[in-house]
Amino acid sequence: MDEHGLVSREFTHRYVLPEDTLPRSVSSTLSPDGVLTITAPKKPSPSAPNERIVPIAVQGGPTPLPVQHEP
Repeated sequence: MDEHGLVSREFTHRYVLPEDTLPRSVSSTLSPDGVLTITAPKKPSPSAPNERIVPIAVQGGPTPLPVQHEP
């Protein structure tokens, strides 16, 4: 600490980003207790050509069990 109460520290550590990340979207945060968190979002995965989204309708009650008839 100097006469103005300033503390400065520096370190360098390099990592290779995985191929499936977006380099321009990398972000970092430094917490008050000195924990550095680096976030690198993944690229969106390409959809399969036959893929489609099927909506799911939620019903109000439980599904009834099938009735078994005795021979």
